[in-house]
Amino acid sequence: PWVLRQRIVPDASAYFFGTRVVLLSDQILIGSPKEQVGGIGAAGTIRTCTRTYPYQCVGRIEPVAPKYVGAFGEIFDAESSRLFVGAPRANGPVGQEVGSVFEYQRTGSAWTYTRAYLPAAPQAESFGSSVSFSGGLLAVGSPRWDRSPNDDCGRVSVFSMPGAGAGQQIASIVSPHESCAAPGAGFRGGFGADVAVADD
Repeated sequence: PWVLRQRIVPDASAYFFGTRVVLLSDQILIGSPKEQVGGIGAAGTIRTCTRTYPYQCVGRIEPVAPKYVGAFGEIFDAESSRLFVGAPRANGPVGQEVGSVFEYQRTGSAWTYTRAYLPAAPQAESFGSSVSFSGGLLAVGSPRWDRSPNDDCGRVSVFSMPGAGAGQQIASIVSPHESCAAPGAGFRGGFGADVAVADD
């Protein structure tokens, strides 16, 4: 049977702690997406915690530009020294909630913001609603992407992430549902609401 070994309890400023958890070889990353940052409500953080028992949260990763109800730390994935955080509510070059994905890289135990990603031909698509990173590939969901106005067909953008350098988009996977291919069909499928990529 499973036996509870320890509860990981953060300080009192954490809020919605545990919404998302990613295990690395020497760290546990735990989302706290409703946490206040610099007086901005629900801007969100990711807490960094030790992998050795007893487990302790020892640091936090903050958004580079905190946003009210930005919920940073609700959607993220990491592998080794790279962390990708989805921000589907971020505004972009073509209007509201284009979305974005923020990359952080680790040196020692510290995570530092490096760059942001947008999809090709962005629109108000909530890019970053889901992220998955494995084996040098990053998949990002955009469940509100429109093939025709307001159909919310959805798409998934795939990036190649060589080494520690900037990634390049190599594919865009669009919902295969037949209604999505029919202009003006009014289909609301939300393809890309969740994604998973494996290195094999």
